Amino acid sequence: LAKKILFSFLKLATFEEKDHIAALNSIVALLPVENQWLLSLFCSYFSFITQYESKNLMNLDNLAIVFAPSILRKKVIIYSVSFFFFSCQYNF
Repeated sequence: LAKKILFSFLKLATFEEKDHIAALNSIVALLPVENQWLLSLFCSYFSFITQYESKNLMNLDNLAIVFAPSILRKKVIIYSVSFFFFSCQYNF
């Protein structure tokens, strides 16, 4: 992610919960189409994994811990990353 988009994403943690989805939609719209497509694939994959949380113990927080360092390549607040994976449950 470009720094501007990454910082916008991290600011979501300061928004009121009711504004998260609208703000996330705005940020995703800034991404190139290819990146939006890849993000959609990631979200579908993460959603599939969490459907079997009772068997694989991979909830949203655990997914964030495992995948965030590779995806974001920055130290980030776990809350923000967890919110990202939570937001993946919604279609945007």
